[in-house]
Amino acid sequence: MPQLDDDSIYADRPNDNLSGAPSATQELRQASIAAIVRGVRRPGATVVKITRIGTVQDTVQGYVTMGRYIEGATPRQCEKILGLRTGALADGCLVYTIDASRITADNIAPRAFTNWPDGISPRELENQSRQAGFQKQYHPNYPPATDSIPQFEILSPVPARLKQVLGPGQRYNRT
Repeated sequence: MPQLDDDSIYADRPNDNLSGAPSATQELRQASIAAIVRGVRRPGATVVKITRIGTVQDTVQGYVTMGRYIEGATPRQCEKILGLRTGALADGCLVYTIDASRITADNIAPRAFTNWPDGISPRELENQSRQAGFQKQYHPNYPPATDSIPQFEILSPVPARLKQVLGPGQRYNRT
């Protein structure tokens, strides 16, 4: 049995290579990606990336969501909304916006909702546990969100603009 400090106890990231998957699975994936691309290109839509306070970056990748879902949230509230461990944003956070035209079907992957870390459903977690022969779990740095919102992953770096620096207790304003 793996030990708690062994990363093998944590759920495996989703496999984005669906070649060989049933055609229904591939079609669902393509439809999900198309829906994300349509959603981010709607007038007034804003894609945001939240990071810890640190060096400002020109590009971002990784998990993102829509700005409307964190409107008015403080860094502490963002932890709960995004599924980050308590205290991850204790010093505040950086909020980046991403140009929607840079988000394409080739550089994103759906990741369901933030109450499913890494987009891994409880059913998938159970399947991974069965295959491993022991109970897999979500990584403690990314617990299931208490206030779940949609999320997706940008797979390769895209240009981003720092929209707002939030100190502890400050609220995000997307306008």
